[in-house]
Amino acid sequence: EDPFGDSAGGDSGPFPDKSALLQETEDMFGPVLLERRDPVLLEFLVRQERVLKKIHSSVRRAAQTNGARSEDHLAKAEEIGHRIILFRTALQMYGRGTSDGR
Repeated sequence: EDPFGDSAGGDSGPFPDKSALLQETEDMFGPVLLERRDPVLLEFLVRQERVLKKIHSSVRRAAQTNGARSEDHLAKAEEIGHRIILFRTALQMYGRGTSDGR
């Protein structure tokens, strides 16, 4: 799955170009660990991406049902979505698109 797809908001999303996305991903996880394809980092990436996807889904559901607080939930969902994109980008550096191996 391309991190520049719908979840990234296309050209108007948080990553206007791939270099910005790659830079933030390296800043978050460490360029050396990513380059070496560290197995411990891979395990962390897989586990955390799954957790973030579950949280993202829960927060989006809460945004639909909580009326006045829905803006807060939507903002949090957007923030979590941004982190998911970073995790997916790191997983792609390992040759994996997502935590489920796609």
